[in-house]
Amino acid sequence: MNIIQISSRNLYFLRLNIILIFIVNINCLSYNSYQNDKSSLVDQTKISSSGDLNILTTSNSTSFSKQITELNFILNYKGGNLEPEWQWVKNISVVYTWVDGSDINFQDLKSKYNGGNRKVNSRDRSADELRYSIRSLEKYMPWHEGTIYIVTCQQIPKWLNTTHSRIKIVDHKSIFPKYVFPTFDSGTIELFFDKIPGISERFIYFNDDVFLNNYIHPCFFFTREGYPKIYKIIIL
Repeated sequence: MNIIQISSRNLYFLRLNIILIFIVNINCLSYNSYQNDKSSLVDQTKISSSGDLNILTTSNSTSFSKQITELNFILNYKGGNLEPEWQWVKNISVVYTWVDGSDINFQDLKSKYNGGNRKVNSRDRSADELRYSIRSLEKYMPWHEGTIYIVTCQQIPKWLNTTHSRIKIVDHKSIFPKYVFPTFDSGTIELFFDKIPGISERFIYFNDDVFLNNYIHPCFFFTREGYPKIYKIIIL
Protein backbone atom coordinates (compact mmCIF):
# COMPACT_ATOMS: atom_id res chain seq x y z
CA MET A 1 0.00 0.00 0.00
CA ASN A 2 1.39 3.37 -1.00
CA ILE A 3 0.94 5.45 2.14
CA ILE A 4 2.56 8.69 1.07
CA GLN A 5 1.98 10.31 -2.31
CA ILE A 6 4.78 12.72 -3.14
CA SER A 7 5.21 14.80 -6.25
CA SER A 8 8.53 15.24 -8.05
CA ARG A 9 8.53 18.88 -6.92
CA ASN A 10 8.13 17.89 -3.27
CA LEU A 11 10.81 15.21 -3.66
CA TYR A 12 13.18 17.84 -5.04
CA PHE A 13 12.65 20.10 -2.02
CA LEU A 14 12.97 17.14 0.36
CA ARG A 15 16.34 16.25 -1.14
CA LEU A 16 17.41 19.88 -1.14
CA ASN A 17 16.53 20.17 2.56
CA ILE A 18 18.51 17.03 3.37
CA ILE A 19 21.50 18.40 1.47
CA LEU A 20 21.37 21.68 3.36
CA ILE A 21 21.03 19.93 6.71
CA PHE A 22 24.07 17.77 6.00
CA ILE A 23 26.12 20.74 4.87
CA VAL A 24 25.37 22.50 8.14
CA ASN A 25 26.07 19.35 10.13
CA ILE A 26 29.49 18.95 8.56
CA ASN A 27 31.15 22.30 9.12
CA CYS A 28 28.81 25.21 9.83
CA LEU A 29 28.81 25.45 13.60
CA SER A 30 28.15 29.16 13.37
CA TYR A 31 27.55 31.80 10.78
CA ASN A 32 31.17 32.94 11.14
CA SER A 33 32.52 29.48 10.36
CA TYR A 34 30.26 29.43 7.33
CA GLN A 35 31.71 32.71 6.13
CA ASN A 36 35.30 31.69 6.84
CA ASP A 37 35.19 28.20 5.35
CA LYS A 38 33.18 28.42 2.17
CA SER A 39 35.66 26.15 0.41
CA SER A 40 34.31 23.21 2.37
CA LEU A 41 30.75 23.70 1.19
CA VAL A 42 29.09 21.88 -1.67
CA ASP A 43 29.76 23.65 -4.96
CA GLN A 44 27.24 21.92 -7.17
CA THR A 45 25.03 18.90 -7.60
CA LYS A 46 24.84 16.49 -10.48
CA ILE A 47 22.07 14.08 -11.47
CA SER A 48 23.41 10.98 -13.20
CA SER A 49 21.79 9.29 -16.19
CA SER A 50 20.25 6.75 -13.81
CA GLY A 51 18.52 9.53 -11.91
CA ASP A 52 20.78 9.31 -8.85
CA LEU A 53 21.63 12.58 -7.14
CA ASN A 54 25.36 13.11 -6.58
CA ILE A 55 27.09 15.87 -4.64
CA LEU A 56 30.29 17.41 -5.98
CA THR A 57 32.83 19.38 -3.96
CA THR A 58 36.17 21.06 -4.51
CA SER A 59 37.25 20.56 -0.90
CA ASN A 60 40.39 18.49 -0.32
CA SER A 61 39.36 17.61 3.21
CA THR A 62 39.37 13.85 3.80
CA SER A 63 36.69 14.07 6.47
CA PHE A 64 34.52 16.23 4.24
CA SER A 65 34.90 13.79 1.35
CA LYS A 66 33.82 11.00 3.67
CA GLN A 67 30.72 12.97 4.63
CA ILE A 68 29.90 13.66 0.99
CA THR A 69 30.24 9.97 0.14
CA GLU A 70 27.86 9.16 2.95
CA LEU A 71 25.42 11.84 1.82
CA ASN A 72 25.42 10.45 -1.70
CA PHE A 73 24.72 7.02 -0.25
CA ILE A 74 21.79 8.28 1.82
CA LEU A 75 20.18 10.12 -1.06
CA ASN A 76 20.44 7.09 -3.34
CA TYR A 77 19.35 4.38 -0.87
CA LYS A 78 16.48 2.36 -2.37
CA GLY A 79 15.56 0.15 0.55
CA GLY A 80 17.97 -2.73 -0.07
CA ASN A 81 19.79 -4.94 2.41
CA LEU A 82 22.08 -3.31 4.94
CA GLU A 83 25.84 -3.63 4.75
CA PRO A 84 27.54 -5.94 7.30
CA GLU A 85 28.76 -3.00 9.39
CA TRP A 86 25.14 -1.83 9.83
CA GLN A 87 23.57 -5.11 10.96
CA TRP A 88 23.61 -3.97 14.60
CA VAL A 89 20.96 -1.34 13.89
CA LYS A 90 18.27 -3.77 12.69
CA ASN A 91 17.01 -4.52 16.21
CA ILE A 92 17.19 -0.98 17.52
CA SER A 93 14.12 0.35 19.36
CA VAL A 94 11.76 2.95 17.95
CA VAL A 95 9.87 5.11 20.46
CA TYR A 96 6.67 7.05 19.81
CA THR A 97 4.81 9.40 22.12
CA TRP A 98 1.07 9.52 21.55
CA VAL A 99 -2.07 10.94 23.10
CA ASP A 100 -5.70 11.16 22.07
CA GLY A 101 -6.87 14.46 23.50
CA SER A 102 -10.43 13.78 22.38
CA ASP A 103 -10.75 10.89 24.82
CA ILE A 104 -13.13 11.79 27.66
CA ASN A 105 -11.06 10.04 30.32
CA PHE A 106 -7.96 11.95 29.26
CA GLN A 107 -9.91 15.22 29.34
CA ASP A 108 -11.11 14.42 32.86
CA LEU A 109 -7.55 13.78 34.03
CA LYS A 110 -6.05 16.86 32.39
CA SER A 111 -8.84 19.17 33.56
CA LYS A 112 -7.89 18.46 37.18
CA TYR A 113 -4.55 20.18 36.60
CA ASN A 114 -5.41 23.03 34.25
CA GLY A 115 -8.19 24.81 36.05
CA GLY A 116 -11.00 22.66 34.71
CA ASN A 117 -10.37 23.51 31.06
CA ARG A 118 -11.60 20.63 28.89
CA LYS A 119 -10.87 22.24 25.54
CA VAL A 120 -8.87 19.98 23.23
CA ASN A 121 -5.90 21.82 21.76
CA SER A 122 -4.38 21.03 18.38
CA ARG A 123 -1.35 19.32 19.92
CA ASP A 124 -3.50 16.72 21.68
CA ARG A 125 -6.12 16.15 18.98
CA SER A 126 -5.67 12.82 17.23
CA ALA A 127 -6.32 12.33 13.52
CA ASP A 128 -4.79 8.85 13.34
CA GLU A 129 -1.37 10.30 12.54
CA LEU A 130 0.29 7.48 14.46
CA ARG A 131 -1.31 4.84 12.25
CA TYR A 132 0.17 6.37 9.11
CA SER A 133 3.49 7.17 10.74
CA ILE A 134 3.96 3.49 11.62
CA ARG A 135 2.94 2.49 8.11
CA SER A 136 5.52 4.86 6.66
CA LEU A 137 8.13 3.38 9.01
CA GLU A 138 7.31 -0.14 7.80
CA LYS A 139 7.56 0.93 4.18
CA TYR A 140 10.60 3.19 4.24
CA MET A 141 12.68 1.55 6.99
CA PRO A 142 12.43 -2.07 5.75
CA TRP A 143 15.61 -2.97 7.63
CA HIS A 144 14.04 -2.27 11.01
CA GLU A 145 13.12 -5.42 12.96
CA GLY A 146 13.17 -4.05 16.50
CA THR A 147 10.46 -3.19 18.99
CA ILE A 148 8.19 -0.19 18.51
CA TYR A 149 7.33 1.38 21.87
CA ILE A 150 4.28 3.64 22.12
CA VAL A 151 4.47 5.80 25.24
CA THR A 152 1.04 7.01 26.27
CA CYS A 153 -1.14 8.03 29.20
CA GLN A 154 -3.52 5.14 29.92
CA GLN A 155 -4.62 4.98 26.28
CA ILE A 156 -4.36 2.46 23.44
CA PRO A 157 -5.17 3.30 19.80
CA LYS A 158 -8.33 1.41 18.83
CA TRP A 159 -6.88 0.28 15.52
CA LEU A 160 -3.59 -1.02 16.96
CA ASN A 161 -2.80 -4.75 16.94
CA THR A 162 -1.46 -5.00 20.47
CA THR A 163 -0.74 -8.73 20.08
CA HIS A 164 1.96 -8.06 17.50
CA SER A 165 5.34 -9.13 18.86
CA ARG A 166 7.03 -5.86 17.86
CA ILE A 167 4.47 -3.53 19.46
CA LYS A 168 4.72 -2.55 23.13
CA ILE A 169 2.43 -0.06 24.89
CA VAL A 170 4.24 1.84 27.65
CA ASP A 171 2.00 3.61 30.14
CA HIS A 172 3.31 6.76 31.78
CA LYS A 173 2.77 5.25 35.22
CA SER A 174 5.21 2.43 34.47
CA ILE A 175 8.16 4.78 33.85
CA PHE A 176 7.36 7.90 35.92
CA PRO A 177 8.03 8.32 39.64
CA LYS A 178 4.81 8.84 41.59
CA TYR A 179 5.59 12.50 42.17
CA VAL A 180 5.82 13.12 38.42
CA PHE A 181 2.60 11.48 37.24
CA PRO A 182 0.58 12.85 35.63
CA THR A 183 2.47 15.18 33.33
CA PHE A 184 1.36 16.65 30.03
CA ASP A 185 4.72 18.11 29.09
CA SER A 186 6.52 16.28 26.27
CA GLY A 187 9.93 17.40 27.51
CA THR A 188 9.32 15.76 30.88
CA ILE A 189 8.05 12.57 29.26
CA GLU A 190 11.18 12.29 27.13
CA LEU A 191 13.40 12.45 30.22
CA PHE A 192 12.15 9.01 31.29
CA PHE A 193 12.61 7.06 28.06
CA ASP A 194 15.56 5.26 29.63
CA LYS A 195 13.11 3.67 32.10
CA ILE A 196 11.24 1.84 29.32
CA PRO A 197 11.70 -1.90 30.00
CA GLY A 198 13.74 -3.56 27.26
CA ILE A 199 14.59 -0.42 25.31
CA SER A 200 17.84 -0.64 23.36
CA GLU A 201 20.82 1.50 24.35
CA ARG A 202 20.43 3.42 21.10
CA PHE A 203 16.94 4.15 19.85
CA ILE A 204 15.07 6.34 17.38
CA TYR A 205 12.42 8.70 18.72
CA PHE A 206 9.49 9.82 16.58
CA ASN A 207 6.54 12.02 17.42
CA ASP A 208 3.28 10.54 16.20
CA ASP A 209 3.00 13.12 13.42
CA VAL A 210 6.37 12.32 11.82
CA PHE A 211 6.06 10.69 8.41
CA LEU A 212 8.75 9.17 6.21
CA ASN A 213 8.26 9.75 2.50
CA ASN A 214 11.36 8.07 1.11
CA TYR A 215 13.63 5.16 1.96
CA ILE A 216 15.98 6.07 4.76
CA HIS A 217 19.27 4.40 5.64
CA PRO A 218 20.34 4.12 9.31
CA CYS A 219 23.40 6.26 8.59
CA PHE A 220 20.96 9.18 8.48
CA PHE A 221 20.56 8.68 12.24
CA PHE A 222 23.92 7.25 13.33
CA THR A 223 27.59 7.21 12.43
CA ARG A 224 29.24 3.92 11.54
CA GLU A 225 30.68 3.91 15.06
CA GLY A 226 27.18 4.02 16.53
CA TYR A 227 27.11 7.64 17.66
CA PRO A 228 23.92 9.67 17.07
CA LYS A 229 24.09 12.40 14.47
CA ILE A 230 23.16 15.91 15.55
CA TYR A 231 21.97 18.28 12.87
CA LYS A 232 22.25 22.04 13.12
CA ILE A 233 20.10 24.38 11.08
CA ILE A 234 21.40 27.86 10.30
CA ILE A 235 19.14 30.54 8.86
CA LEU A 236 21.25 32.85 6.72
